[in-house]
Amino acid sequence: MKILKLMMIALLAVTAVSCSGDDDNGPAAREYNQANLVGVYAITAFEFEATEVEDVNGIDVTSTIVGVGDTFQNAQFEFTAAGTVIQSGLFRLVTSITVGAQTQTENEIIELDETGTYTVFESTNGLALSIDGDIINGTVIEFTDDRMVFEALESEVDSDGSYTSTTTITLERI
Repeated sequence: MKILKLMMIALLAVTAVSCSGDDDNGPAAREYNQANLVGVYAITAFEFEATEVEDVNGIDVTSTIVGVGDTFQNAQFEFTAAGTVIQSGLFRLVTSITVGAQTQTENEIIELDETGTYTVFESTNGLALSIDGDIINGTVIEFTDDRMVFEALESEVDSDGSYTSTTTITLERI
């Protein structure tokens, strides 16, 4: 009986180990570096959330801004081996701004037609984009053969208040 018990335990252990390697957790991560980044990517999702606190006559007024992109029309980023980034295409941005109990929703067509440069920071999964004088520093939080997810955090504090935001862009390799 002891041998049967040991065999069952061994069988369960082998089954557990062999099954854990077979789990499909999506595409395998790819080494993040400039050579692997080079290519054309379609924008498949664009989201941002921001909180702004502004001093209005001694009272802090908080605004929450949530934006979601949709209706992507040839919206893409191209990263070249020379360190150039080219944005092109269109998408609709639906933005909701909430101040107190009031929410206002706006729709805007975003036209991407800009060229700039980019820098890859391999050790931190960092990506810096310099486009039209603006520098956007972020982190590549997912990088596979087919997909990249870029997240940029921004935070500012001055004498009138503060602003924090998170922007997430999901890109699929074309």
